[in-house]
Amino acid sequence: MNERKPRLTLLCGLSASGKSQYINTVLQDSGNEVITISTDGIRENICGRVEDQSKNKEVFQTFHSLIVKYLKNGIDVVAEATNITMKSRRSILNVIKGIDCEKVGVVIVKPIGECKKDNIDREHPVPKHVIDKQARKFQIPFLEEGWDEIKFIDHIHNKDKYNYRLENTWVPEIYNDFDQKNPYHMESLGKHMTDAYDFVKNHGLHKNKDYEMIMATKYHDMGKLYTQTFDEDGVAHYYGHENIGAYMMLVYEVANQHSLFVNHNIGDIAFYINYHMLPFQWKPNNTKTETKWAKRFGLKKYHNLWDMHIADLIASKRKDKDICTEILENRGRDDES
Repeated sequence: MNERKPRLTLLCGLSASGKSQYINTVLQDSGNEVITISTDGIRENICGRVEDQSKNKEVFQTFHSLIVKYLKNGIDVVAEATNITMKSRRSILNVIKGIDCEKVGVVIVKPIGECKKDNIDREHPVPKHVIDKQARKFQIPFLEEGWDEIKFIDHIHNKDKYNYRLENTWVPEIYNDFDQKNPYHMESLGKHMTDAYDFVKNHGLHKNKDYEMIMATKYHDMGKLYTQTFDEDGVAHYYGHENIGAYMMLVYEVANQHSLFVNHNIGDIAFYINYHMLPFQWKPNNTKTETKWAKRFGLKKYHNLWDMHIADLIASKRKDKDICTEILENRGRDDES
């Protein structure tokens, strides 16, 4: 009988989302020796206090080295930290390269408000603003990062209440009545997202219609409902709306028991919402850009993000037709707008 590979279970979630509670499930289901490695525990050992952030470099070096040590010894590891950014997860995956192990990412899904409420009663609560900041930085894990499996775990307390809010949030009038108050978006939020969705759906940007990308386009800016701020000139901005939107999409889908997008990959829908702003930083038809991001996301996701970007530009006042045409022509596609 072959021994199974050691397993790395990496927990990803906001503070007070229930990561520590989930560890008990891992311990019960493993059937193998399991050790939990927590950045909070390491920080307390090194600094004397969980709240002390003065030696973060040493904390994470220790975190990474312990993960490597136990996996090499054939012991299952649960890596407990927020792990909410692509960078933080890549740093872990990089240090375990060459170790033959199973890699499972576990996203703990819980409404931001519930995290804030439960944070109050924790032994070591984080400052109030930290959870909001984490949500604005949230980046969903995806298989192409290097995971064998990604799970989405439900830690929502009051589903009846949340399902009611869910049903109301999906009512088109909420988006249609939302004035974006930004010169790049003269249309309502609902009109903008609908126009982008219609363009992607009807104009044949991709030969094989990708349902997850199409549905993500329909709701790509939903995070703007929760992130509107104003500058001194009264212009609205939506910093981190893509991250909040992806997180809220996960919460809504899990709260509704995975029935909104039946038989479709909610992780990919949230992925496209989460990363749809990246192409604003990319150079069209640039070899270095494609090499870096197609390698990181996979060619399919990379091209789908470009398609979303084109639809986003065309559906807004920010219509750079030259860029759109250049991208489409170089990819052998026609701009039918």
